[in-house]
Amino acid sequence: MPVEFTVRTSDLGQAISELQANRSEENNDDPVDIVVMESSAILSAIGTEKEIPATSKLTGSARVPLHIMLKIAATAHTYTQSEVVKCDQGSIMIGRTLINHAQIELRDATPHRLDVPVDLSVLDTLALFQVLDPGTILAEGLQPRVTRALATRYSAVNTAAAALEPLGVTVEQLKRLVDTHVLAAAKRLRPTCEAAAS
Repeated sequence: MPVEFTVRTSDLGQAISELQANRSEENNDDPVDIVVMESSAILSAIGTEKEIPATSKLTGSARVPLHIMLKIAATAHTYTQSEVVKCDQGSIMIGRTLINHAQIELRDATPHRLDVPVDLSVLDTLALFQVLDPGTILAEGLQPRVTRALATRYSAVNTAAAALEPLGVTVEQLKRLVDTHVLAAAKRLRPTCEAAAS
């Protein structure tokens, strides 16, 4: 069932702007969860949450990629003071503007968010990959960040190995060094993740 609500476009634009704050451009694929209740809508992305007044027509929850929300914010000045926002599987509509995207999805329940910073480091992202199960990583919207962190790790180890080859340092030695740091970070983050899960 679609999610539908009326919101002041200035409030929506401000909320999207706050979701983008301190977030690097490479993280524009972070998902934004929209939870619509009777008199408000909560927009949340990794590390940020904003509640805005809204009038619901159909309550529920949807997930929209941040880069789609940024497109909406970029054109917000063309909308009237208040507009109807409708989220359906594969699409979001505000006013007369319809955006289709495969990653726009309706959600069954209010999403649970881990309390992680918007600027989560590569090391901590790799640590979360060790601590969380794959389903939680997907549910939390962390999969794109984990994929980038793994690629960064691979690239950094190989670059360092090439630079340190004259000194006899091997890729395996560097991998063990990185693993030691990732496991230490995982040990530090595990209690926080377990507390959030309970």
